[in-house]
Amino acid sequence: MPEMRGFRQKFRKIRMPAKLVLPCFLIVAAAVAGIGGVLYASAKRQLAVGTEKVIRSAAQMAEASLRERCVRLMASLEYLATDNNVIQTVNRTGYISEYQKAYDVKNLLDTVLVNVSEQNELIGQVLFFTYGDIRGTREYFLDAEGWADSPWLTQSEFPVWRQEREQLGVSRILVNLWEPDRSGTVTVLVNREKLFKRLLPETGMDCRLRVWDDEGTLLYEEQQISDEKGWEAGAERRICAEGTVAENGWRFLVEGNPVPFSPLSLSLIRNLFLILLPAAAFLSLIFWLFYRGEIVKRDAQMKALQAQINPHFLYNTLSHLNWRAIEQGNMETSRLLTDLSKFYRLSLNGGRIESALRTELEHVCIYIRLYMAIHSDASLQVRWETDERVLDFKMPGMILQPLVENAFEHGLPKGGLAAFRLGICAGREGEYIVLKVSDNGEGMPEEKKKQIAEDEKGGEAPIGFGLRNVYRRLELYFGKDCGMSFEETPGGGTTVQIRFLPGRIQKERKGRWS
Repeated sequence: MPEMRGFRQKFRKIRMPAKLVLPCFLIVAAAVAGIGGVLYASAKRQLAVGTEKVIRSAAQMAEASLRERCVRLMASLEYLATDNNVIQTVNRTGYISEYQKAYDVKNLLDTVLVNVSEQNELIGQVLFFTYGDIRGTREYFLDAEGWADSPWLTQSEFPVWRQEREQLGVSRILVNLWEPDRSGTVTVLVNREKLFKRLLPETGMDCRLRVWDDEGTLLYEEQQISDEKGWEAGAERRICAEGTVAENGWRFLVEGNPVPFSPLSLSLIRNLFLILLPAAAFLSLIFWLFYRGEIVKRDAQMKALQAQINPHFLYNTLSHLNWRAIEQGNMETSRLLTDLSKFYRLSLNGGRIESALRTELEHVCIYIRLYMAIHSDASLQVRWETDERVLDFKMPGMILQPLVENAFEHGLPKGGLAAFRLGICAGREGEYIVLKVSDNGEGMPEEKKKQIAEDEKGGEAPIGFGLRNVYRRLELYFGKDCGMSFEETPGGGTTVQIRFLPGRIQKERKGRWS
């Protein structure tokens, strides 16, 4: 073809260095496209796996809640069905007088009913089906012969769950030892609103919970669906988790649609490819012109990037362990892992030198929780005194936490953590911002006080690597408008005080201070 021949002739005229750029560009572009496709497929798969974990966790939590409520109802039924006063009053015949009958109902039966109803808010009403003389004396004393077709009338010694129209109840026999064929029945009608209240936890995705009884009748349905069309469209790839409540044979099903890529995410992916293709051409040219120098630069960049990847690996690992703890129902471990992840995130501070005072206080709060979880089950009394006006002031990061750590290491009284009292104060004194960490420990030895005084006379910071590090960073940041001092806490113990004057920094940073 003439066109193809002309293209080949033009390609031959191109100089060799330029010819090498084109294959390099194609290789880089193909690699970018391949990696992008793999990352897209991997991200999509991870979304499905994450959805499955969430659905399973939601099903476990729903089952645990429903099972606990059913057990409570059956426990109330068991109490009523085995109480001798209830059995005798419901089944009794041959009362001598109406007074005696009314006396038994009021003093033997009504008292039990009131106690059971007050102790279990899941009970809607209690019914008694009886062949005895008390039938008709209350609206809930029903004639068993007249209700022979009722689904709640049973001769079983085990709880029987039935639904009649909108009413749901559980029944059991009241055994009549004298006339077994004329044994009564006690039925606990359920408060459906409270029995099925908030069984499905918040999942952040479209999902649905349904519950059926052992005969296949739908008892309850709960939905968290924000997009009806998307819900119906995702029926074929819907993820489900089902189970059974062993106590009554109820089946339940939790189902949810995998979280889709948002329009914003798809737009970002598309724009990323549009950016990467010209970038691939540019990198190909740079690769040819500055090959050896570029390799050296990339080695340095890789080392820098590796230092950033490690914290992300830590966060991802902690997140994975947190999911495993939630799946196993270990919420205490989940809370500790969440605190630990947040502690390191605040410690790294995104690579920034400074942080707000409120962030420092949050960091200290998480550190205290982690310390108590590791070292003791005893409660710790912490007194917080903070002035809202100073919480947005900037300061070097990791200032307060070393002071609190120092208090734990050197300030514990003889009674240990159970007797330990910690005070954390942040406020203003004139133009200065003042931070204090106080404890009720053994106090500071005299030799240490002398050493601190000598250090301060010589222009040195107070002793201790951690405290000296804190002081040096404050001095570098605020200049001479800062100070650290040690005092005796009233009643015993030590108070570490930090003072700094932010006025000079405020002017230099053009209004960054609140």
